Amino acid sequence: MILLLVGTLLLFKQFGMLFPGWLFSWPVFLIALGLFLGFRHNFRNPSWFVLVIIGVLFFIERLIPSLDASDFVWPIIIISLGVWLIFGKHKYQRRRYYNHEPELNPADPNYYPETPLPASDLGNMASEPAYAYTADYTNRISNEDFLHATSILGGVKKIIVSKNFQGGDITNFMGGSEINLTQADIHGRVIIDITQLMGGTKLIVPSNWNVVSEMISIFAGLDDKRLIQPGNFNPEKVLIIRGTSIMGGVDIRSY
Repeated sequence: MILLLVGTLLLFKQFGMLFPGWLFSWPVFLIALGLFLGFRHNFRNPSWFVLVIIGVLFFIERLIPSLDASDFVWPIIIISLGVWLIFGKHKYQRRRYYNHEPELNPADPNYYPETPLPASDLGNMASEPAYAYTADYTNRISNEDFLHATSILGGVKKIIVSKNFQGGDITNFMGGSEINLTQADIHGRVIIDITQLMGGTKLIVPSNWNVVSEMISIFAGLDDKRLIQPGNFNPEKVLIIRGTSIMGGVDIRSY
């Protein structure tokens, strides 16, 4: 829809119809993109707000040439991320937890307490050329049905063993997350929502899962490195990847 609108406006401009010059400026594009991402994800992640604020700052700079908007970009990004981590994300997580998360029972045969990974696993991770800025990792095995991973200037590594995995969210800011789902199981369609700015996510999934990407990538990409074999996918196991990646990457693998 946005592409159709922009294309139509550009076409009208070629026919000599008058439009204000600022309408086709890149600050307005950032504002429009931010609002689009906000509506698409119900204003749940901070990427839309960051884009809108940056667009507004540089738009004001056009109106006030003495203002250097670049001085405000990083403080705005950091403040926005901090506010979202304190209020927005925690509220979203609590709602999902109380609505869906079952109480863990140690007597349940499927109960796996969270356990630190052995130090030897750190060496295996360091040897992979994933993301150079993910040297400081928080490592654990988790039986959580809902995944919550946040990485800021560091890294998170989780091995999910839940047999009723229901999705979750990943947030990376100049950091990386590695999520191993090879020991997990899903029933039907589940969603992982990824929000990252200059960060990276590595997902290791079972080979019979059908992975569907609905990511919005801005100067970023999603690389599916799995060896696809026809007829190998189970139609009852669908992992949907949504979210926004700005200057980052998502890497999908199967072992």
